[in-house]
Amino acid sequence: MMRRQRGFTLVELLAVMAIIGILAGVVAGSISGLGANGQNAQIQSDTRIMETGADRFFNDSFPQTYPVVNPDTITTENWMAWILLLCLPVM
Repeated sequence: MMRRQRGFTLVELLAVMAIIGILAGVVAGSISGLGANGQNAQIQSDTRIMETGADRFFNDSFPQTYPVVNPDTITTENWMAWILLLCLPVM
């Protein structure tokens, strides 16, 4: 009479452990890169906020000289440059 097998063999257990280890390595590798991406996004956001604050400060403090464009020289050729200087933050 054949004996009924109970449990798992050592080879089966080692194979499952190897698969779990490989999957854990893949997940850990993808998660470690997320921190750097989040930091870069935060730095870019903070930079934009500081640029906007500096623009507002200079515009409020020195409205006659900021942005540095002479309004007497506005012509049909450079009207787009004037709009860009007023609307876009300094990069």
